[in-house]
Amino acid sequence: MDGHGDAMRPIPCGTAVLLALVVGCGGGNETPTCSSGLYDTVTHVCVGSTALGADGAVDAPAADGGGANCHSNSDCPLGTPVCGPAGTCIECSANNSFQCTQDPKKPICDVNSHSCVPCTQDSQCVAKLGADPGVCMFNQGGRCASDAETIYVSFGTGCDGGLPVVVGGCTRLNPFCNLAQAIPVLSSVRSLILVRGEAFGTTIQDGNGNSVGQVSIVGQQGAAIVASDSTDPVLHISASNVYLRNIDVESAPSDSMQCILADGDASVTLDGVTVSGCSQGGLVIDGSDYDVVNSIFAENGGTADAKGRIIGGVFLGQTATGYPSRFAFNTVVDNGESGVVCSLQSQVVEATLLAGNKGAGVNPDYQVCALDSGSRALGAVDPGLAPNTYRITATSPCVDYVTMPPANAVAHDIDEVLRPQGKAYDCGASELPE
Repeated sequence: MDGHGDAMRPIPCGTAVLLALVVGCGGGNETPTCSSGLYDTVTHVCVGSTALGADGAVDAPAADGGGANCHSNSDCPLGTPVCGPAGTCIECSANNSFQCTQDPKKPICDVNSHSCVPCTQDSQCVAKLGADPGVCMFNQGGRCASDAETIYVSFGTGCDGGLPVVVGGCTRLNPFCNLAQAIPVLSSVRSLILVRGEAFGTTIQDGNGNSVGQVSIVGQQGAAIVASDSTDPVLHISASNVYLRNIDVESAPSDSMQCILADGDASVTLDGVTVSGCSQGGLVIDGSDYDVVNSIFAENGGTADAKGRIIGGVFLGQTATGYPSRFAFNTVVDNGESGVVCSLQSQVVEATLLAGNKGAGVNPDYQVCALDSGSRALGAVDPGLAPNTYRITATSPCVDYVTMPPANAVAHDIDEVLRPQGKAYDCGASELPE
């Protein structure tokens, strides 16, 4: 055993199911009549009662109609384990580690509705469980990741640079130095790679011999995956299922490579990824399915790849029928060739901002693809983006442009700003905050 793959997630402690006590409010010194026939003269409540009592008050529900009345949490059943301020049993009252533990996919307390809901931002998980790992798993129903399932990668002083994998590596206190070290440690119970700062790219192929399922690679603290040499793709995904979020994938323009190559029947999901500086193309989908949202493709392309293709920002190859092929709410700008090239006219680019790309022909921003009504191909028109960050400003033609969002519209943008913010959705990777 490698000491990492066998780690088990902690099981939240269950809440004991107790009989709910119903608040009484009888008058004077008379003993109220309870519908259950049981009245506690010490606590002055009806015991085991749910209906309206003969006195017309002692068994009545709380004013907000939210279930059995209570004095403390011990009075409440498992489904609504918290005694709220109105004396009513509710799901939750605060976002802390003690509440919303029953359903892993609903870890966050909505303090307005007093209900447990999926997380929508990493900061919610940090507030609930602390900074490590502090990751909301958007791709797995909105649960908060645990430390036990996380492999940490952080190049810098104190990281573990040993290859093969050495004992002690991959933890938050002793992280791996490089992404290549993390791949052999992947397992069915440890499939989240958290990159902090900069890390060299690698190849993820055939699940690397482990029954991993989907590999999640999430970035924090200005995370970037950079080229490990001058010719291979920065990140090569082959016959694996990989999810990337909140991370840059980049190389120097002087190198000759692709940023992300997905082939060999791979499955690739990008959410909040910035891809830049790769002369042979930013994202190349070659025999894989894809789900790409909230991502930026900028300053890629200009030289031919191994197959003789000159690819700019994105090349979307044909995907097998019935498999994911979504490209929505992305920003594709300033690439040295066409912004997006598709294999088939049936491939749709949705709610996307394209501008300043240098493709040939009538449409320099895209070739073959179909653009939906929410996309804007601006050519040389100023897209109204902030310098260096490629986020839209108030002058962008994309502000409130998507009045008819696609059926699969995402609920957040590249910076976890909730969509929509204004009268309608903004096209592109970022949503202008109000």
